[in-house]
Amino acid sequence: MRNESNSNLPSAHIFPPSRRFNLVAYAFHKVEKITQYPPGSVAFSPDGTTIVYGTQLAKAIIRKPFTDDPGISIGLDNVPGTAPQFFTSLVHFVTLSPDGQTLAMVTLDGKIRLWKVADGTLLHEINANSTSMAFSPNCEILASGSPDGTLQLWGVADGNLILTLK
Repeated sequence: MRNESNSNLPSAHIFPPSRRFNLVAYAFHKVEKITQYPPGSVAFSPDGTTIVYGTQLAKAIIRKPFTDDPGISIGLDNVPGTAPQFFTSLVHFVTLSPDGQTLAMVTLDGKIRLWKVADGTLLHEINANSTSMAFSPNCEILASGSPDGTLQLWGVADGNLILTLK
């Protein structure tokens, strides 16, 4: 099935939910013509006005789609003394906190990095072996899932482990 608004993009409803984020990344890439930083994981802000996507070398781009604003880049290249490595720093998953003030990023090495969106400051780096994550509605807890089936809850303010569920 095709989307009537643009015959080059497949309709989202023919894809299972687990594959829809790939469709969003594909659609965003085609519409916005992103060439400098091809998107990996993609997420919308809770209010729907901002999109964030992960790229290579532990970088996330935050921008407002359908505007001329190039957005801001947040990543390890902004942190003194770090040297991101290509194979371990590809961004696997990104998400914004419900208040839009904190970015959480998981790279292929399983590390979670929490960033202050306003100025790109790295708040915490967590060794979690994570592949997915989500913020609590009050923005105080970050839940992360691991390939071994472990669920961990982290304090956003301090980056400390609160609880592990197996």
